[in-house]
Amino acid sequence: MLILWKAVLLLSKRFILIEESNQISLITSSVVLHFRDVIVHKNPRFDPSKVFLKMYSKKEAGVLKQEFWTKFGQYMNPIPSSDHKQVNWINYKTGEKDIFIRMHADNKKAIIAFELVHKDPEIQEFYFKQFQSLQNHFNEIVGKEYIWKLHMHDDSGRIISKIYLEKQDVNIYNKSDWPTLIEFFKSNIIALDQFWNDVKYSFEMLR
Repeated sequence: MLILWKAVLLLSKRFILIEESNQISLITSSVVLHFRDVIVHKNPRFDPSKVFLKMYSKKEAGVLKQEFWTKFGQYMNPIPSSDHKQVNWINYKTGEKDIFIRMHADNKKAIIAFELVHKDPEIQEFYFKQFQSLQNHFNEIVGKEYIWKLHMHDDSGRIISKIYLEKQDVNIYNKSDWPTLIEFFKSNIIALDQFWNDVKYSFEMLR
């Protein structure tokens, strides 16, 4: 039988404890920690004090993230675009000012997306509808799992539109997850590149 244990934390006044959705976050001015519930077999010899989490300062976390993207860039560098040109996969250029292919990973998930960031929401919607008119071809090349969202807010509060795919339960700060992350980003950005090279001229005509 399984029971649920929660990490017991002794906190000084300078820590803030947040409990939400079966997860505990410990926040200080320089460290962000996430303690997930620990599921264990009922065993009187189990010692919760032995449950620990490796923690990183913000600086160390930034170094780890940069190391991942550097390795991913090196891994992808020999691979040409579908139009046989050299491409910077990390900083992919669509050639359209307000259309981006972006990749993101944190301690919970990875995301790859087309992002439309036109300042005028009506123009943004117009371009989003152009993508929708090409959705059958998108599904053939990229897949049907992508989520299509018109007019959502990004982390900075801007209105954007997004066509994106998420992979849950991966952690960029855990090097054992890097092969999974690399495969996720590689397969999907290659597919998005192929789609974009097929359709980008139809967007050029909209300028």
